[in-house]
Amino acid sequence: MKAFVVILNWNGKQDTLDCLQSLSHSDIIVVDNGSEDDSVSEIQKHYPYIQIVQTGSNLGYAGGNNIGIQKALEQGAEAVLLLNNDTVVDPHCIQAFIKSATQNPEIGLWGGYPLRLYDPSHLDHLGGVWNAEKGDFDLIGLNEKRGFQTDTPLDYVCGCSIFIRREVFEKIGLLEPKFFLFWEEADFSIRAKKAGFGIEVCYDALLHHKVSASFIGGGPHKKYFWWRGRLLWIERNCSPEEKNRLFKKIIQPELWHYKKLYWIKQVELGILKILRAKNLSEKQRKICQYSAVLKGINDYLDEKFGAGPE
Repeated sequence: MKAFVVILNWNGKQDTLDCLQSLSHSDIIVVDNGSEDDSVSEIQKHYPYIQIVQTGSNLGYAGGNNIGIQKALEQGAEAVLLLNNDTVVDPHCIQAFIKSATQNPEIGLWGGYPLRLYDPSHLDHLGGVWNAEKGDFDLIGLNEKRGFQTDTPLDYVCGCSIFIRREVFEKIGLLEPKFFLFWEEADFSIRAKKAGFGIEVCYDALLHHKVSASFIGGGPHKKYFWWRGRLLWIERNCSPEEKNRLFKKIIQPELWHYKKLYWIKQVELGILKILRAKNLSEKQRKICQYSAVLKGINDYLDEKFGAGPE
């Protein structure tokens, strides 16, 4: 099976170099997502034989990976491994994916077995199962000890390593670029599942994940993208009845909760400034996070996607 590895880089030079050092595979495409450091020159210097595609701007996780997927398919890929640059793979990882794909033609995509790089006795997580009661995913295997396996059918696999057959892309298309960051692997996995493809974990495909090292921007940006993506995911994947119920019972109460907290903390901060109180950084941080949630919701409602606010 001709499998390509696609690695997305955005100002993550050292992570990407560490990831490439762990790979002995020949068909690798690095997509540089508009980096502003010297990532491209350094990768070319150390790995001159590796294909590097430059997007010219930050297209997000989905948009950047889509460029690499298209390149791989054009070059005859029968499968594509989307691999986070903040991972270090076991020497037998890719062969384990290929073996599983050869033996299980009914499965369309697999997740790897991601251990925490700095605590390899524990898992990152294997994937998630949609919980319609809370409008979010229950993560399976989160922080479980190494060796954990599950019989629970997953709705998506952990996005740090996803091995996908060519036929899946041909049937359902590429990742949805509107997500930009977070929720895109859940959306893609659900679409594949609805199209009749099986979803599994390849327990022999070991890798180590730095966990969140691929995201630069801090708490507020994470909350912004998580909320914007959550609402988009619900829009794309839930029935009209489920959408109505989620918005009435979950989303609207949470929205009002964040609005209330935002205004309360703003008033508190204003009073403390008048009193010339010190050590206000924690309150300012909380206000910034609440503001990010509200901005993510408003941008979703206004259909503003892409890179988001500075």
